[in-house]
Amino acid sequence: MKVPLLSGTDKAGAESALKGVGLTLGKVTEEESDKPKGIVVGQDPADGTEVDTGTIVNIEVSKGPEKPKDVPVTVTLPKGIGSI
Repeated sequence: MKVPLLSGTDKAGAESALKGVGLTLGKVTEEESDKPKGIVVGQDPADGTEVDTGTIVNIEVSKGPEKPKDVPVTVTLPKGIGSI
């Protein structure tokens, strides 16, 4: 049997798809990604790989987009402007 494509689904959807073809969800890890939190962004073995029934498929899910960091801004004003 071939491993189904899990990318773009959530953990529950991935587990359901795997059970539907006789495979088992294994390790779930979080990965930095621009995809929404909880969406599958990687899998091992890859989709399309021929495997035996009961094979464990590990997935990586998105932590969500990285939050912007506050960056201090320094502006040098010409003399006299700061005393208004």
